[in-house]
Amino acid sequence: MSQHSQLALELVYEMLEHCAPGSTWETKKHRQWVRWNGRTYRGVPLGPHGRRTRVTIEAGHVRSLVRDLCIDPKCAAQFIPMSY
Repeated sequence: MSQHSQLALELVYEMLEHCAPGSTWETKKHRQWVRWNGRTYRGVPLGPHGRRTRVTIEAGHVRSLVRDLCIDPKCAAQFIPMSY
């Protein structure tokens, strides 16, 4: 079984703050929706049930977020290692 790369959600917040200024987060029951530039990405998980401290998400979700919201991948790579 392969191991998936995990990233701290704080890194994603920091990347969006710099690369997608004005992006908004909306917390739903099981996921977070990220809106920016007239687009919405609905796939950011909230994390495991419980207290949800130090949440990590799989790098694939971040790659999809960058691609779906049309964020410059070079800017995102400054904060998060992106391998396509």
